[in-house]
Amino acid sequence: MPTLVWFRQDLRLADNPALQAAIAA
Repeated sequence: MPTLVWFRQDLRLADNPALQAAIAA
């Protein structure tokens, strides 16, 4: 996964707990 995508998702972690689980998986 590109760093840019991860960075953008990181900014949305607080708004999307599901994304945090997907990134941690």
